[in-house]
Amino acid sequence: MHFADKPDYQSFFFMTFTAGRSVDADSRGRRRLPMDQPTTEPTLTLQDIADLAKVERAVVSMWRNRESVRGQLIPFPQPVAQVGGIARFDRSEVVDYLERTGRGKNAETRLDAATVGAPEGWSLEDLVTLLCMRHLAGDLAHLTDEECVDLAQELDPADESFASEIAALADTGAARVFIDGLMAASFGGADALAKLESSRAGRELALRDLTSDAIELLGTIIGACRTELGTDGVHLVSGGDAPTAVLALSDADPELEIHAIGEGRDARALRRRMVIREQEHTIEVGPRVRLLSVVGTESAKAIDDVDYTLLGLEKNEIAVIIGSAAVLCDAIPRAGRRQDTLEGKRAETLGSGGLIAAFKLPRGLWKEAHRQALGVWVFHGGAKTSLPTVADLSTVRPTELDHDALAADLAAAFGDRTDREARAYRYGKEVPLSDIRAGHAVVAPGAVAVRLRAPETIDDLNRVYTATLITAEPDPGFDVPAGAAASSREIVQRPLSELSRLGLIHLRTGNRIDQSHGSPEGTVAVLSAHHGVEAFRLDPLDAQRLYPRANRTEPGDVVFSDHAPRAIVDPTGGSRVLSPSRILRLAPGAGIGPYILAALINDMPAHHTDWRAWTVPRLPDEEVERLESVLAEAADYTRRLRARQDAMEDLCRALISGIAAGTVSLDVQATVGNRA
Repeated sequence: MHFADKPDYQSFFFMTFTAGRSVDADSRGRRRLPMDQPTTEPTLTLQDIADLAKVERAVVSMWRNRESVRGQLIPFPQPVAQVGGIARFDRSEVVDYLERTGRGKNAETRLDAATVGAPEGWSLEDLVTLLCMRHLAGDLAHLTDEECVDLAQELDPADESFASEIAALADTGAARVFIDGLMAASFGGADALAKLESSRAGRELALRDLTSDAIELLGTIIGACRTELGTDGVHLVSGGDAPTAVLALSDADPELEIHAIGEGRDARALRRRMVIREQEHTIEVGPRVRLLSVVGTESAKAIDDVDYTLLGLEKNEIAVIIGSAAVLCDAIPRAGRRQDTLEGKRAETLGSGGLIAAFKLPRGLWKEAHRQALGVWVFHGGAKTSLPTVADLSTVRPTELDHDALAADLAAAFGDRTDREARAYRYGKEVPLSDIRAGHAVVAPGAVAVRLRAPETIDDLNRVYTATLITAEPDPGFDVPAGAAASSREIVQRPLSELSRLGLIHLRTGNRIDQSHGSPEGTVAVLSAHHGVEAFRLDPLDAQRLYPRANRTEPGDVVFSDHAPRAIVDPTGGSRVLSPSRILRLAPGAGIGPYILAALINDMPAHHTDWRAWTVPRLPDEEVERLESVLAEAADYTRRLRARQDAMEDLCRALISGIAAGTVSLDVQATVGNRA
């Protein structure tokens, strides 16, 4: 379909309200509003334009600086207003520009333009409320505010979802026009809701939004809880505090029934979204799993919210609580009288005895703070458990987590003492609740089940077979697609001392750690840049007991030594660092990534031993992420090469030792004949 064949949705929205205001004109004669006065016409920010064109935000900035398109001069539209220091561009001019230049990856910019550029001063939830009524009633633009209130009371007579909210709104004309256009440009209510929540108005959701990996993991935990209660008739109950998570869980499992409990603001918001998605609101009967999200909630209020939920937990119910690991899992420093501290309040909350399991989840599951770990508590109403199952999964990559094993661990945690003793846990580890309530961490760093390891001394033939499993595997090699840059630039070198002064890099010390405390079954890594690899491992309980104040790495930290310069990157975090190695932690905006910094340190001359004097280039923001990805792949390739080299060396030793001892022969036919 050509653009000429499509309905002109833009003409429906582009109304000019400039009467009585002074205007000027740009160099091309276009009328301009003063920059300090917002326009009532639909406008777009640079991020809105990037969303519309389906490109990165940096690409739009590049378009503004490059006015030549295929040899033709086509300047980028000039801002028509500035709101909160952010430039706004006329939506119709942006659409014309994208169509004339052919820039972007969206062939339907004119149609999709109606879904971006929400009117100023309108919150996401108010727009969702109007969308809910629009989904039930049809076009709203021709109605008055009073008619909208009457219609809302007719559509929602019990005021379960939106009647009160509609009555509280005023001057909704521009918003109703926008909602009508949004629906016209969407494939139904669910698509319109998704576009609205991903738009400028919905970016506030990022404060509590979870990644798809987090939703999958949460679904595994809730699935295990439903199995414990008996899957038939079990539904998910939510107060609406995490609507996107609840709806994503129902999308992942169509059989999961949802009930939005209560009359609070969040519960009503969840019900509105269910109406828009044409999702049935189940009747509140039978066993249920309560989901409470305190992600992004202040610590003291998070504990209060958990208390409120647990007080109402009935015997046939299970509560799944997700929030910051700093509140739910980590040790909380005590200051003052215990009953007045957060640590004391948490201990009192856990005193009910209903805690079945506590997991510190992998990092990167919270969109707003991808370096911070989340935690999960699982409570069973009426249960009295003195040995909850805990697991520190923060150093496990989400893609490497065995969901079936985690669900099996949780199922065992629901069982009686005999069931738990018979279970060989993959991740879980039982800890006394009394220790947790005494002030210890709910989930000690590195606390996972002890894994059985093969003995170090195995026979020579098995060593040969083990080594050839690695050496015989073909390696895909390593290639980097690269091309000439559009233009050269002046290289800006900055010493690390300047980055430290600007707060763009932070130094953390290592610690002296007795290697005799190492354990072959330990799960807490001790890193050393001098060795270039992991030095040894500690048992998590020993790490907490013997080195409680030792600095821990975060994902992406650079562990370095300056005598001589050596560095490695810890991609997962949660490790201890063996002195004299130290930690360099990069802040956003440093203009360099951890793998780049580590590579530059490793390339330093041996006599350059003052880390503050080391200089690094200021790289373009758009290139840092690409280069980091390549260097991470290069580090993985190096690791594979070293593993193959180690396997080859062990293969040679095993062959020599085995042939000398008469346990191995390279005459395969003779060996087979002897066995026959």
